[in-house]
Amino acid sequence: MTLENTRLDRAFAVLDALQQTGSPADRVSAAFHALDGIELTGASDAVRNSIESFGMKYNAMQRGHLAESAETPAELSDEEAHELVIDLRQVAELIRDTETERILDRFRDHGGVLPEAEVIEARRHREWFASHLIRGCYEQIEKLKRFDDRDAQLDDDQHNTIPFLAFFLFSEWSVEESVPVILESLRLPGKGPYELFGDAANEHTPHYLAQFLSHDLDRIDELIADPQANTYVRWSAASSYKLLVRDQLISLDDAVARLDRLFHKIKIVCEHGHPSLEHQYELSAGLLSVICSIGGASRSTFSADEQNWDFVEESIIDRDTFVEYANSTFDETIRNRMHRLPPTRIEDALECVRDWAAFSSTPTTPPPRRIRVRPTKLKRSGASGRPAAKQPGKRGERVPRNAKCPCGSGRKHKQCCLRREN
Repeated sequence: MTLENTRLDRAFAVLDALQQTGSPADRVSAAFHALDGIELTGASDAVRNSIESFGMKYNAMQRGHLAESAETPAELSDEEAHELVIDLRQVAELIRDTETERILDRFRDHGGVLPEAEVIEARRHREWFASHLIRGCYEQIEKLKRFDDRDAQLDDDQHNTIPFLAFFLFSEWSVEESVPVILESLRLPGKGPYELFGDAANEHTPHYLAQFLSHDLDRIDELIADPQANTYVRWSAASSYKLLVRDQLISLDDAVARLDRLFHKIKIVCEHGHPSLEHQYELSAGLLSVICSIGGASRSTFSADEQNWDFVEESIIDRDTFVEYANSTFDETIRNRMHRLPPTRIEDALECVRDWAAFSSTPTTPPPRRIRVRPTKLKRSGASGRPAAKQPGKRGERVPRNAKCPCGSGRKHKQCCLRREN
């Protein structure tokens, strides 16, 4: 699915043209060309009025240069061209900001329909949208921090899916600047990460951490060891070591040594050496299961004695299974299993989220009719005439059948021009 030359594309093209070197007149010409034929289907009134006002001003300047017997106007003066540069920049920035907000609104509330067209547009301007998505994530974090209850849920009117989509897009776009906000999201207590990311808090966290923090493993370990963070998010963070070892970004021995240290670091022990009521047995078991899954049980310093095993949830991994991994050679089986893991970096965020249950609905309303307005019919240099008049009766601007005909005849539209058009 490709959507080229959208209003957003045109706005960025105009701004790029205005940044080029050259005379003001040359920049106006290049920017005007970039705006030529802009699609106004679904555009806001502010955008329409802005383009129309600019066109009227441009045409007024052109008419002012027309000589009595000349058909071709003179070139714009530097002062006039400079004024038009300022006006064009304002028009382009208005279009850019309006379209950006439209796309972000679809990200916030997709209504169960994957906002594919909006993602494709954002993808073409990823540097611009990355900062907006980061800001959108921080806004949702702040909403969650206002709750006293760790497991509080956002109301429907407060909840949006910018963080969910951003989590995958940051990976596809390799947005290094997203690391602080994602780590802050993952370290939210209770169900906070799931309010932002849904099940992606489990499924995508290992991939994100392995992609962005392979050079800073201590930050992964800090998340795993954070007692305030969600237990299952911490377990998912530990699973990033599978990808790090698979991608040869860390040696097997180093991975096992780190996971061993984490096992002992997260233990919460009561007076007699037994697990405290606050100890998270699932996380301890998760660390051991990661060690086994990367083929490191035989390299682990973990002792499978009774006292250590009191800290492990045996429905996840039992002592006999760990000992079997430590004493057997599963190297080939483990290696094949790890190579079947999905790629660390997301190549196409749309394909990754397409089958999620959140996007199970189909559009219920047909797309709007397309209308294309050519602002350069507001005459270019080298043509004579006056500004294109607004003609509601033309295609794309529907006139009610019983309204007066816009041609000025005084008759109803259905008895005048509509009959001829039909």
